[in-house]
Amino acid sequence: MLRAIVFACVFCLCEFAFAQPEEFVFPPEPPDPLTVLEMKLRSARAKGDAAQAIKILRQIVMVEPENADWRLKLAEDLLKARRIEEARREFAQALNIEPNFHEARIGVARTFAIEKKPHLAKAQMLEAARRGYRAALMMRKGELSEHFKNHQFAIDLLEADRPKIGVVRDPFVNPLPRPPKDPGTRKKKEEEKKKPVLTPDEQKEIADSAVESLETGQAEIGKGNLDKALECYREIVGAYAKREAFTEKEHLDTLTETHRLAQEVLYPSIQKLFREQTLSRANTLLDRLCEAVWKRDREEAQRLNKELAGVVQKAGQAEDKVLKKKMEALDKERARVYKTVEILDEYDREVAPRLALRGTITGRLASGQPQAFLDVRGEEGTHKLVLTQSDKVPPFDKLRVIKIDEDVVHLRYRGVEVRMRIGAR
Repeated sequence: MLRAIVFACVFCLCEFAFAQPEEFVFPPEPPDPLTVLEMKLRSARAKGDAAQAIKILRQIVMVEPENADWRLKLAEDLLKARRIEEARREFAQALNIEPNFHEARIGVARTFAIEKKPHLAKAQMLEAARRGYRAALMMRKGELSEHFKNHQFAIDLLEADRPKIGVVRDPFVNPLPRPPKDPGTRKKKEEEKKKPVLTPDEQKEIADSAVESLETGQAEIGKGNLDKALECYREIVGAYAKREAFTEKEHLDTLTETHRLAQEVLYPSIQKLFREQTLSRANTLLDRLCEAVWKRDREEAQRLNKELAGVVQKAGQAEDKVLKKKMEALDKERARVYKTVEILDEYDREVAPRLALRGTITGRLASGQPQAFLDVRGEEGTHKLVLTQSDKVPPFDKLRVIKIDEDVVHLRYRGVEVRMRIGAR
């Protein structure tokens, strides 16, 4: 009975050891500038802001000036905005980078077609067809459709599109590749690549270094140095990867035991420290974000929101379910807090420029409730409003007066309080 219990315990320990991850993948660094610009581009297109999308694409082109694909995307957006000269320049730049970029050449043809220059457009179309761009694809471009009404030009285009045979094959030469004379050539070459064998001294040095890295990593965990502890763990993993070149059992056993301890002790400690530091930093950033929103410091709030979103993204790539769950809840709170900034931006952009406070009547001068006198600018001109507390401000249904003072009116826009001073916009 005792022997059975001992075997069962040994089996469970082995299963636990092999269940540990082979290698800890530390979360990558925050996204590079190109990734951030791509996110901004998707946001601008989702909002339908074509001008902003073009502005962001120009920034991307500056980051990657030799990327013809981004040049093409910028040119397409410029073409949609009817900025023909600029679009042609970007199509031409894409062609300079990649001379066989057929879509860019057709883009140049489309700009000439829009400007009613058929001879230039046709020249580009014929050149694209000669280089392999199918005439059937050109027919799908709306700007080029008129040119296909000219039957002779369509025939010339299809003739240029016809595949050419540039090599004449000798019919007496077998076109099939000949099999290698020695079928075992590959196998012999693979056998020649023998695994490296380390000397006993080298094996001992690697095993001792792994033991030292384990001790150092545990000490760094105690100091809170996550990066150094992770570096030690990676050194152990790298040393363990050389185990196939070990011939000395003593050194191999030392290396194997060190790797096991690194997985069972050092790895969980790294995860725990990373979780604690990430949550601490995220909570600090959230508190500062709340403070910035409360103070209406929008620039600081935008910076903190971006930094906190990067921390959340980095934590989401870690192999820690507990951390992911906590960070998801924290990210929801971040979005809720930052919503105030987005509402204030919307108010400043769409509402405030159309309102002006001319004056107020409060205290003894007011008959009944205090009154505010506003000007509202619209397409048909400016009309005047006299409002009291709790009144909505037409035509802005989401804007309501909540308090009127001598020189300022307090309003609530989409649940966020805003203020309007006399003479200020």
